[in-house]
This record gives sequence, structure tokens and C-alpha cells, in this order.
Amino acid sequence: MKLAGLAVLAVFIADSFLTWRQLWRAEVCVANASGAELAGVRVGAGRGASREIGRLADGRTGCAEVFPSGEASVFLSFDSPRKRGNLWQGSYIEGSGGYRVTLTVGPDGSVRDGVRLVVIFPIMSAVEALFE
Repeated sequence: MKLAGLAVLAVFIADSFLTWRQLWRAEVCVANASGAELAGVRVGAGRGASREIGRLADGRTGCAEVFPSGEASVFLSFDSPRKRGNLWQGSYIEGSGGYRVTLTVGPDGSVRDGVRLVVIFPIMSAVEALFE
């Protein structure tokens, strides 16, 4: 009986930690559909919330967590064989977190974005995935 109580407590603590972490972050993913390797890929949201993804081969996706403080626009910078110093800014997110942003770089260097608010509770996300 004590073991079952400890197991429930452990799940609660783990879920609380994962929920807290997810509340203050956004995941930004970059999908390379440009037909060439991208270098110096960096994403961010607002001031001081940028992360380096690095090189991204054609057809690959790289993700990074950013921790924006308050309301912010997502940005993407990268170098391509056609042009160095590409910079895109767009999608709006909030510092409360729970966002997943997908940025797709096209053959002409254009960026298509998609933003969605993900389920905040990780255990609920796992249960939801079972029924998809």
C-alpha cells in the first residue's frame, strides 16, 4: 500500500515538474525544404531568448526550446547557398509558454510558419496520443 502511494506521489511530482517547465517555454522547429543545406540556423523569441540549431541538411528538421519573457515575435536567421544573412520575423507567442512553432524554409528562402498551443499537462498529452 505504501509503495502504491509513493508511486502516485512520484507521478504527481514528475508531472508537476514537466508542467512547470512547459509553462515557460516554447518549442521552435525549423524544417528545411530549401533544396540545400542551411548553416548558422538560429531561432529565438524576443530579447535574449535565442538558441542555435546550427547546420540543417535539406529535408531535415531541427528544434530548440526558447524561453521568451512576455509577448514576443519569433525570429529565424540562417545562411543559404543563395544568400547569407537571411532573417525572418513573424509568429507571435506569449511568455506563458506552451507553444509549438514550426517554420518551413522553402526553395526561394521564404519562410512559412505555423503556431499551435500544445496541451499543457504532459500526462494528458500522453493519454491524448493513445486515442489518436
